[in-house]
Amino acid sequence: MAYIALAQNSYLMGDQDAARVQLQQAIDASTDKPSAEERNEMFDKLAEGAKQMAEKRKAYGFKVNCEPL
Repeated sequence: MAYIALAQNSYLMGDQDAARVQLQQAIDASTDKPSAEERNEMFDKLAEGAKQMAEKRKAYGFKVNCEPL
């Protein structure tokens, strides 16, 4: 789970390469072994998670990069 959160944060900060590596680390740490297509779908879903993360940060008074508003 921690790798997923790191991947979402990296995606949110615009570092898609790091996000892809962290997502792969999460997959490697799990017992499930998704296909390449499923991994790509998971990466696409990081955008949704990153958007939710940005909304929560804003709701709590922070910018996307965690600086106060």
